[in-house]
Amino acid sequence: MINFSRLKKELLESKTVDPELFDMIEKEKYEERFSKIDNMSEYFSDRLNNKIGNLRGKVIFRDPETKKIVLEKDNLIMMRTRVWLLEQLFNTDLPDNYKANSSPDRFIALFSVGSGGADVNNAPFTPFAPKYSDKDLGEKIPFVIENPDKENSDRLANDPSVYSKLDQNQLETYYETRTNPDGSTYYFAKRFANATPNNPLGDSRRWIIDNSDGSVAFSLKMYIEKEECRGNLINELGLWLGNYNSKTNKFSNMELASRITFNTESLSSLTKGIEIEYIIYI
Repeated sequence: MINFSRLKKELLESKTVDPELFDMIEKEKYEERFSKIDNMSEYFSDRLNNKIGNLRGKVIFRDPETKKIVLEKDNLIMMRTRVWLLEQLFNTDLPDNYKANSSPDRFIALFSVGSGGADVNNAPFTPFAPKYSDKDLGEKIPFVIENPDKENSDRLANDPSVYSKLDQNQLETYYETRTNPDGSTYYFAKRFANATPNNPLGDSRRWIIDNSDGSVAFSLKMYIEKEECRGNLINELGLWLGNYNSKTNKFSNMELASRITFNTESLSSLTKGIEIEYIIYI
């Protein structure tokens, strides 16, 4: 039997559940809402565990020019990332009952966006809930496309996301490629704002430490530029673990570190960019 008085106090203090939900519960109207949940204790325990004492994340989207916040949402840190952090902390191998890539010397330096975070045709503003076991975005979208035939195509000629050939600076910004039958190459991952191979965190704010309350966080800065992902709808974003090889300028052993889904945003405008602050905190 659940002790609702104690549970209410814990959940309201942690801001995990809205007060209106408990008004409904205390009026004995919760049966219909939770009719598909077999174990209410397990449900509320999961809600508490997702909010209290875990590695957490928050993503803030801003207009790059006005700095106005257009989206702020909590982010799901993958189980793989939490296991990876303990691997580093205790310098130990993965447990036998957990199968994953155990390559050493990996770090988070890339992000991707996609359109698989919601049903863009029927429910674009109802994002799917990410799962701890997610290994990829639902449908990645390329930031830029290299297509040697750009200048010969009326359709491609005016697309700012398509280039005949990427320059060296671009080749050190965009990664995770896919070559298509038409000879084009998609670039699905990008470094953080103004990052370089020698400075993988770029303009990120980095450490946020408050000695008064013991909170610790790390802030990453990234952009979707006006020339990127044009003509697409986006509703998901993820960070990636990987090894970087400076000799080949490639990342390997990639694994999804975190994933957020959100209301669908259109990137059809040629004047719309997005500044992203990605905060990971304990």
